[in-house]
Amino acid sequence: MSMKLDLLAAPHEFNNLSNDAQQRLHKSLRQWQHDTGDLMADPAALMRYTKEIDEAAAMKPFLAYRRDKNFRWRYLDWLKPKP
Repeated sequence: MSMKLDLLAAPHEFNNLSNDAQQRLHKSLRQWQHDTGDLMADPAALMRYTKEIDEAAAMKPFLAYRRDKNFRWRYLDWLKPKP
C-alpha cells in the first residue's frame, strides 16, 4: 500500500506513520484468526475455497448450480469444525 504525504499542508512530515498502524492491524487480525480458529487464515484453505467458488461462478448459464438438485458445496465437508 502506498501512502502519499501532503508536504504542502505539513512540510515537516518526513515519517509515514500509517505503515506502523497497518502492521499493528495486520498483527491483530492474525492473532484474532488464530484465537478463533479461522480456517481461512491458512493460504491453502483459502485458495481451495476460492477455487470452488470460482468454478461455481463459471458455470454456464451463470448461477446454474442453484437449479442443480445434485449440486453440493464441497467446502462444507472440509471446512466443518473439528470436534
